[in-house]
Amino acid sequence: MLTRLVRLSACATFPWQRLVPLCNRTISIKRIDAGTIWRKTLISCSATPCRYYSDKTETDPVKAVGDLVRSHRVVVFMKGNPDEPRCGFSNAVCRILEMHGVLDQAKKDKESNLFASYDVLESDELRSAAKAFADWPTFPQVYFDGEFVGGCDILLDMHRSGKLTEELTNRGISSSLKEQNNEKEQ
Repeated sequence: MLTRLVRLSACATFPWQRLVPLCNRTISIKRIDAGTIWRKTLISCSATPCRYYSDKTETDPVKAVGDLVRSHRVVVFMKGNPDEPRCGFSNAVCRILEMHGVLDQAKKDKESNLFASYDVLESDELRSAAKAFADWPTFPQVYFDGEFVGGCDILLDMHRSGKLTEELTNRGISSSLKEQNNEKEQ
């Protein structure tokens, strides 16, 4: 439901001069409970549109986050971006993915849908929708092939135990750490 706010203005300052929500685009005297003394003044007032707002957006933000998550193989909702993280935990996630070569592969092949990151500090709506989508209250949030993996602590544990290399390999994403380990064994 779209609502329009208008500022009523006249030559003098009256107590009723405030933002008034109106359902239609013209001023309706019937919607304003003004006494008969004020009616003549209201008719001579001009209406200036101030702002449109919507209590429901046309697209559901949580659904939009789901579409973002499914658009790339590895998705990170983080504070900042991989080149300039604005949080220590986001930085740690980026460095782990960098060690596995995910960021380098994505930079080499910009056409691929391997990696995407989204800065949650740019939009309150994105931040709250990402929290609701994952049912996870903190950032960064890491997704592999549309599946929520976890935050920094989980990714760090997976990296330390070697499970991250296995997980990436099982999903068909090459890990440079696995390639380095194979070279050492030979």
